[in-house]
Amino acid sequence: MVPKKVKSEKRKMKEVKLIAGSQKFKLEVKKSFWGKLRGLLGKNNLPTNQGILLVNCRQIHTLGMKFPLDIVVLNKELRVLDFKDNFSRNRIGRYYRQGYYIIELPVDSRHKNLFTKNKKVKMLIN
Repeated sequence: MVPKKVKSEKRKMKEVKLIAGSQKFKLEVKKSFWGKLRGLLGKNNLPTNQGILLVNCRQIHTLGMKFPLDIVVLNKELRVLDFKDNFSRNRIGRYYRQGYYIIELPVDSRHKNLFTKNKKVKMLIN
């Protein structure tokens, strides 16, 4: 039997808030293999300041996607390893050996200044 506290923590991890500079993003958490594989497939767009957080992930694809994305790759310490703006549809991204989190966001020119290499971001569990 799983204690109530552990169950509630699992529920809380379905969504987190990411803070980068003065911007706040609402991220849906994907941890399972199938959740990460499916990602945003079937969606027509992403609302502004919302996205997906892929946990324990080192590579992404946009095969079958309907729109491009901004991609942020973070290590376990929440430092930015790489940022790819306007990552187009039907591509396979590079493999990041040190990557642990990958964030998929809607395309926005302001993201480039928020997610510079080695910059640390904050995540808050809702």
